[in-house]
Amino acid sequence: MTWSEAFLRQAASDFEVHELLSRQSHLPRCHGLHYLQMAVEKLVKSFLCHGADGPPRESHAVVTSFIRSCASNRRLRDRFQMPHQPFSSMLRKHARVAEYIENLAPAMSDNVNAEYPWARAPGGAIAPRDHPFEEVSVIEMAQFRYFVAELLKIQEGGL
Repeated sequence: MTWSEAFLRQAASDFEVHELLSRQSHLPRCHGLHYLQMAVEKLVKSFLCHGADGPPRESHAVVTSFIRSCASNRRLRDRFQMPHQPFSSMLRKHARVAEYIENLAPAMSDNVNAEYPWARAPGGAIAPRDHPFEEVSVIEMAQFRYFVAELLKIQEGGL
C-alpha cells in the first residue's frame, strides 16, 4: 500500500466515524468535528503524497491551501462537472469552512479546538464538549461534508 492509499483509507474511516457521531444528537458536537478535522487532513495528505515515496512534510496546516489550489485543477473541476466560475466560487465558500475545520486541530490554536480544553477568562477553562461550535452554519457544514464525501470518492477512484 502506498502512503497516499494509507492516508486515504484512514481518511475514509475517520469520515465514516464523523458521519456516525454527527447523527447522534445526544453527543456533544466536538466529537463529530474532531473526526471531520482528522478525516479532511488525511484526505488532503492523500492527494498531496500521491505518487510520492513518503508522507507529505506538511503537518496540520494543509487543508485550506489545498482547497484553494483546487481551483486550478481542471481534472478535479471536470469530475465535479462544473464550469470554472461556479467551481471557483464553490471552493471559496468551502475554503472558509475548511479553515475553520483545520483550526480545530489543537496544534493550530490555543483556543477553540475539538479535542482539548482551552483557557477561558478569568483563569478558568472550557471543555470542547461544552462549546456550541456554531461558528459555521448548519447549511455550510452540510455542503462542506458533501464536498469532502465527493473528494473521497474521487480519490478512491483515482484522479
